Amino acid sequence: MVVETLRWFDQFMNLVVDNTVEVNGNERTDIGMVVSSIFSCV
Repeated sequence: MVVETLRWFDQFMNLVVDNTVEVNGNERTDIGMVVSSIFSCV
């Protein structure tokens, strides 16, 4: 599971999320800020 704070998005589905943490059972991995574009998801 990934937990994050959505900071920004636009009509083109570009996303900026912050404070991203991957949670796998008792293990937590801090990822930080992630910038994503719809083109990276296709």
